[in-house]
Amino acid sequence: MKNLIKNHRFWIAQLAPKIYLETAFSCGLLAFALGKLNENNDAISYAFFMFFAALTMYNLMRGVSLMRMLESRNLNVLLLPVHFATALISAVFCSFTFLLLDLSLSAILLIGHLSILTLFYRFKWVRIQNQQLSLSDLPYVKAILVAATWTLVCIVIPSVTNTQNGWLIFGFFLYFLGLTVPFDIRDMYFDDIKRRTLAQIIGAKNAKRIAYLLILVAHCILFIEIKGAVFLLILSFLMPFALIARVDERKPQTIIFRLLDLAPALVAFHILTCLD
Repeated sequence: MKNLIKNHRFWIAQLAPKIYLETAFSCGLLAFALGKLNENNDAISYAFFMFFAALTMYNLMRGVSLMRMLESRNLNVLLLPVHFATALISAVFCSFTFLLLDLSLSAILLIGHLSILTLFYRFKWVRIQNQQLSLSDLPYVKAILVAATWTLVCIVIPSVTNTQNGWLIFGFFLYFLGLTVPFDIRDMYFDDIKRRTLAQIIGAKNAKRIAYLLILVAHCILFIEIKGAVFLLILSFLMPFALIARVDERKPQTIIFRLLDLAPALVAFHILTCLD
């Protein structure tokens, strides 16, 4: 029995971080915080919807990426069914929580368009100059697409029934864009050179400086627009700075990127402290 428990804990420790639980948690919590900030009655349901939606999309896209790399690299084949199984189970829960939501037509249409955009991000369904490409293969747009999608699902949709705060939306876009840069640095030798990511264009050191600037400006906007616990805002500012400084494109640094995935959760906690 003890061996069974030990093995069970081992598999949880090995697989849980690889199915994007941290990413989904941050996405759901931030969506919940913005929903509560905008007095959205569906804040909890939408948070669960975004949690399962993030699990579905990230695992689906990761599974597709692994399938493409299996032919040329020695990869752990075990993770392939894990990603697809997680995507399938999460999709069922995502569909169920979606039915519980009382969304406006504009929000439903926006979610529908984003779902299609997300599929085009990884699947090679775009034909350009006799080549089948995904949106992530297009030059200059990878980080912008990721930042824009996170901004829309976590910030815009939870407040779609209220007056939109343009500065807050812009601040979060800069924040997500800054968080995307270290992932581009990590992938700069794996991404096709035609993608022309920021790290490929200006190098890792200069890309880090851009990330620092984006996160700094974003936090200045958040400080002005959201009157929450200042110490949490400072922590959510310093944490990415410290982690990005340690990013090295020549080394595997799984723990750093897991913590970066959790960074938006700190901003969410900051927002929740300003609520009555």
